[in-house]
Amino acid sequence: MIRIPLSTHDSFSQVAVRFCISPLFELAASLSIVAQQAAPQRFLPWVEEMRTLFVRHRLQADWEYFRPLFHSGIPELFDPLQTADVSSTDDVYRYLLLLPAQPFADSLQAALASLPKQPVSPAITQDVSEDPGYVKGRLLLFLSAYREFGFDHTWSAAIHPTLLAQAEKIREALREPTAFLSYLQPLSPALSYDEHTGELVWNAPGPVRTARELLICPSYYYASPAHLAKKGTRARLLFGI
Repeated sequence: MIRIPLSTHDSFSQVAVRFCISPLFELAASLSIVAQQAAPQRFLPWVEEMRTLFVRHRLQADWEYFRPLFHSGIPELFDPLQTADVSSTDDVYRYLLLLPAQPFADSLQAALASLPKQPVSPAITQDVSEDPGYVKGRLLLFLSAYREFGFDHTWSAAIHPTLLAQAEKIREALREPTAFLSYLQPLSPALSYDEHTGELVWNAPGPVRTARELLICPSYYYASPAHLAKKGTRARLLFGI
């Protein structure tokens, strides 16, 4: 269970709530869609276009190398909890470049561990263990090419405007507690509001934990059920739109 204080002394506080747009997370989430054998229906034309672009721009070998990372989800290193402040192109590659080798390897190994059992492990599995620096360098080059040829146009033309419109809805909802709660609660049955303590509650198995800040993270490409996670003093609510 995760609890997030929203009210103090009978007044609604917006200080604890922050809207988050993470281009790096959206980029990774889009790759998780392309990696699926059966992508959601609304993405099918776009998925076919991306797969064609991988071949046209000679990225197919790199995509096959990195595809296992995105097959079962999105590696933690892309999570908005870590990338909420990574916005510009320079920020994206600075973040990845400066990410220490061990956290980078841990994130990728966790993603690879969630793969179904296979007779032969993907090549990236051994490389991450033996030379994470090589994997990170190759990933940076692949993401740079994918962003240029496949992601940036969609981001500018459709994704970013859609997320900004969602941000405006959230800003409007934040003006009044009942409006904000009406916005949040349909996202997941796990969400509730404790009127006695003034806390937003995520009802899930495990010990009670408290976060001081809530990142609201709508996503264009996130195709799983809404999920709230906590790291440090932050919690983030991730959901598809």
